[in-house]
Amino acid sequence: MKLWVWSERLSYGELGDEAVLELLHRYEVTLGVQVTPALRARDGDALLALIRRAADAGVALALWPLLDDDGAGPWACERNVGAFGDFVGELLDWTAAENAPVPWIAVDLQLPRQQAERYVNASGLGWVFQIIRLMRSNLSRKRFMAASAEFQRLQTRIADYGARTMARSLDHVATDLATGGIVWQDFLETPVTTVTWDRVALTYYGSLVSGGGLTPADAQGLLYQVCQAAQAHYGDRAGVSLGLCGASPGGDEPPGYATPADLQPDVAAALAAGVQDIALADLAGIVRSLEPGAWFDIVRTCEPAPPAAGVTEWARRSFDNRKRMARIFTYFQ
Repeated sequence: MKLWVWSERLSYGELGDEAVLELLHRYEVTLGVQVTPALRARDGDALLALIRRAADAGVALALWPLLDDDGAGPWACERNVGAFGDFVGELLDWTAAENAPVPWIAVDLQLPRQQAERYVNASGLGWVFQIIRLMRSNLSRKRFMAASAEFQRLQTRIADYGARTMARSLDHVATDLATGGIVWQDFLETPVTTVTWDRVALTYYGSLVSGGGLTPADAQGLLYQVCQAAQAHYGDRAGVSLGLCGASPGGDEPPGYATPADLQPDVAAALAAGVQDIALADLAGIVRSLEPGAWFDIVRTCEPAPPAAGVTEWARRSFDNRKRMARIFTYFQ
């Protein structure tokens, strides 16, 4: 099993602390580190120092490039693939020239922030309106395939540099993995199956799903189906990103898993589905908890086990409804 952790809120100096690197080395954790154009301009020397310190400490590091947020969101998608590819290329050239190469590049594929917020916050007839609006603006097989070709060129560029890719994607993409289609990816404008990414991790924050009023059993049932679809399609290239771990350090995120014990059932379900890459978010919540090592230990020692309640009726219906939506999307492509 490969274990990852994403870091959004710790500075490069904090990440390079001897105790943090020792913790990551002890549990063989690959560290995903955010970098934006603004961060590179301001803290580039600190990032280079972190890359070198991590290598010396035996900690694998993944650069996690994001664009500066202009309101659309920092993540990669088909509409900003040119700017995203240019930024990743600059990072590769820069780290190579500074003799500070990295073994992994994380490509975070998500719906633009403004669209995602409208989708999540809508309800009732407003939700139906937003779905129709997104279908009309996003669904275009021709544009999607053109963006896929650009992302594939980026994948090749990263491979030529000597790194591998971890593509992060929303868990809705599992529907395409189960059906063999691309329509959810087209709807989200996030090419996944159309690019030969080295690893693919579907993001599923069960702590937030449960926090939305559903039971943990419902959340675990949906997670189990998502992971089954990922493993069936990708085999040992499949991963899942779980979170949030620990309290939100800035108070700007909903509460996550309060303790490592709360995380354990989700890890067990993912492993039982056959997924072998487990990523946790966020490192700040982990290192600021009472027992940071316990989060990684619970993953390393967890035994695979399907959800105790099985796949609940809500979970089964939710996954089936995503398949029904895929059939509707097809008419708008």
